[in-house]
Amino acid sequence: MSRIRLAVLAVSLTALPAQKPPTIDAPAWQRARAVWFGQAATPTVVAEVCIGWERLPAEHPRLAAFATAPDGAPVPMGNAVWPVLETFTEVQIGGVEVPRGCHPFALQRRGEEHALVLFDAEVLRKAKTPVTSPPPKGAIATIPLRSKTAGDPSPLHCEVTTGDDGAFTWTLRAAGLAWSVGGVAKSANGGFPLAQPMERGCSRAVFTGGTATLDHGRPQWNDKLAQAMAGMKAGTHWRFGNDWWTTLQTDLPLTIGGKKLAPGHWHLVVERTKNGWNLACCAADEQFRNCLDAFAADRVTPALSVPFAIGKAKEPTAELRAEFALDGGKLALVVTFGDQRLVARVAG
Repeated sequence: MSRIRLAVLAVSLTALPAQKPPTIDAPAWQRARAVWFGQAATPTVVAEVCIGWERLPAEHPRLAAFATAPDGAPVPMGNAVWPVLETFTEVQIGGVEVPRGCHPFALQRRGEEHALVLFDAEVLRKAKTPVTSPPPKGAIATIPLRSKTAGDPSPLHCEVTTGDDGAFTWTLRAAGLAWSVGGVAKSANGGFPLAQPMERGCSRAVFTGGTATLDHGRPQWNDKLAQAMAGMKAGTHWRFGNDWWTTLQTDLPLTIGGKKLAPGHWHLVVERTKNGWNLACCAADEQFRNCLDAFAADRVTPALSVPFAIGKAKEPTAELRAEFALDGGKLALVVTFGDQRLVARVAG
């Protein structure tokens, strides 16, 4: 190559703007779910309804807006992350048919009452719609709520309780108010119900062109789990957490471990290999279609699988931690569990 061409190339490269590193934070994300187990000899999940939300503090200004919002206007129910209703099977909530899938939601004032507005997640993702600006379009259902006063202001909170034959009640509390609505998970007839709150870990990377959010369960490290993971055969999957799926939502393309991952809703598992561990990303829509709970992580088909760099944690962790972090000055998904530290490079 001539000196002139080299000089032009050098000038071109130095003219490229430096890529701004993403902002990383940890929203206070929680989940609550209702699960129905089949009566087979081996437990299987026949239906599941999961609510995810950001636990806004009682004094947050968004909560005060619930009672005073303009009539008919969707009210944000989050500050950093869209709250979601997720279900593997069709459900009926407040008499409204809701399809399987992941549905972001907002609150809507209707005179003295309120309703939940469910949105199309793909519409919000393509528009990169922040939770602070619920859109005028993309709504797929409006569900009327029963409301009442609930005493002193409290943080935004959701809970789900279960009944027979797939019945459940979803309750939301905030700003001294409480809203509730009943529903039915259609495929849960005869299933054994379980309702549980779930403390979750959450990490968010905000890039110039979009946002990626990860949330996961927090299983405790112990000798029994260490032995089980050490004994896993190559090709098998660990659910990478507990309770609900470990979930990655991104509205921009990511490069993970040198491979491209499209914008979307992904469930993450960890895959055992001959030499260590891979991070495997699985399309959430596929698990919804196949009615797969994370309990059945070995039945997934990853769309992307990349090896973790494996090392030792400086300090052993008592529970699973998975987070975006700058590792050696570069963005990575860093997992620490027990004395293990796993790293997968990430770029937006």
